[in-house]
Amino acid sequence: MRKRAFTLIELLIVIAIIVILVSMSVPMFKRNQLMAQLARVTTDLNAIKTASIMLYSSTDEWPPTGNNGDGLINSINITNLNNWRGPYIEEWRNDPWGNAYTMYDHGSYPLRRYIKSLGPDKDDDGDSGEDDIRLLITPNITR
Repeated sequence: MRKRAFTLIELLIVIAIIVILVSMSVPMFKRNQLMAQLARVTTDLNAIKTASIMLYSSTDEWPPTGNNGDGLINSINITNLNNWRGPYIEEWRNDPWGNAYTMYDHGSYPLRRYIKSLGPDKDDDGDSGEDDIRLLITPNITR
């Protein structure tokens, strides 16, 4: 009796099929990973916005600009400490790409404060915001 075995051609065909399937799934995995990172940035920005509004409603001060989050975590740089009820956010995290979230004022519009992530390219694109992800945290108020 003769034993039945796989031929070299059959093995090569199976390996080729596996390689094709893997090469098709890697880009989808990368895309899904980027979508998850963008979702996390959106969630973090909304949490920082909520904490900033809570701080403003308690102290009548917006958090300081920069990337340390001192005004939301502890009482540093807050002038009206009597009404401070923080911490409004537990920790100042980095975005999924390792950059700190940054608060900044829009220079030409008073009382417009933004929070932003540099995005996956880790490059500050300025006001053009090509790859930056930003969120307006101050409502449109006039004084």
